[in-house]
Amino acid sequence: MTPITIEQDLTEGELLVRDWRLEQLLAAGYPADDALRIARDSSIDLEQARRLARLGCPPELAVRILT
Repeated sequence: MTPITIEQDLTEGELLVRDWRLEQLLAAGYPADDALRIARDSSIDLEQARRLARLGCPPELAVRILT
């Protein structure tokens, strides 16, 4: 598992990107906890996460696939 960066260590731009990723994942139907976990990990491809959701993959399984 990839360590999660503490928010205080992020630039304003990085925080904006994380917030945008989180919004995209929530809009795709991910529960808040799963969306935050994915949004925090910049190595996870956001488009793959959204594609899995569009294909009907349960969020719990999508997180396992992506992480």
